[in-house]
Amino acid sequence: MKNIILISLLGILVIYFSATTYADIYRSVDENGVVTYSDQPNSKSEAVTLPAANIAIQPTTPKKTDANHTENAANSENAAETKPAATEKKPYTTFAITSPKDQETFHNITELPISVSIDPALQKSDKLRYYFDDAPFGSETTNTTTTIPKVGEGKEILVRGSHTISVSLINEQGSEIMRTPTITVFLQYQSVINNSTQNGR
Repeated sequence: MKNIILISLLGILVIYFSATTYADIYRSVDENGVVTYSDQPNSKSEAVTLPAANIAIQPTTPKKTDANHTENAANSENAAETKPAATEKKPYTTFAITSPKDQETFHNITELPISVSIDPALQKSDKLRYYFDDAPFGSETTNTTTTIPKVGEGKEILVRGSHTISVSLINEQGSEIMRTPTITVFLQYQSVINNSTQNGR
């Protein structure tokens, strides 16, 4: 019974002192053969060497949320790299009236078609404004062709004589960014008086 008590006491002491800061342990035996352990030495005690504690450190694993955050950040970065850049407007290299020709003469016409060449093609938000005799004709448009009638809004437009034509390129702010070279055309009409004179002869 005494041996069991001693063994139990020894086990408790070993566990206790192994969990502390490893203070020195002393063993002593009294006149009755009872073994005691203490951290306070006396004249009859001897130091006891305890085995080194076996301490295992559990490795840490990255949190799942961190992994997801890292993956999402990587996906966002890849998406940003593959996102197409905003479309930039290209400068126009060609902008001119192709019809009618400069210094061209027309006889007895009832309308005057106008055509414009532009390269690259008219870009988004840009428009054209046609001018006849330095006055805007019609509203701003994206059409590269238009037709001037002989009579419009109750007044005669295509009258005998010389006339100038030009076209301007307007941006979305309404500012002119380009204008074609101005051309001149000549209109001739046979008068009623001349016809009457010729018929009277």
